[in-house]
Amino acid sequence: MTTIATLAVAGGTVGALYFTNKSLQATTNQNRFSQQTAITDRFRLAAEQVASEKINVRISGIYLLEHLAKDSPTENATVYAILAAFVRTQTSSAGCPSPPAGSLADIATVRSRETCEL
Repeated sequence: MTTIATLAVAGGTVGALYFTNKSLQATTNQNRFSQQTAITDRFRLAAEQVASEKINVRISGIYLLEHLAKDSPTENATVYAILAAFVRTQTSSAGCPSPPAGSLADIATVRSRETCEL
């Protein structure tokens, strides 16, 4: 009788551990999804800010992108691509029109951030 009771308790314990593990995996997956959603929202906000006509909003977007790169190293390539595209579209080259008024400050901000470790 004792052996049967011990086996029943052991079986119940294994079952409880199995369900606890499955619950933990589901929670971990949900947390990863939440983190990815937050990163996506921050990218959207940064992109909107960088596209703004107001210099202070654009600079804020540049700093937000820097924080994104620090907080999520896997997104560094995306951040650099966004900043490089921003610099390319906002600076003039031979034969092209001058950059929009006020854009030199935000370009300088991007260039100063390039020397810092992201």
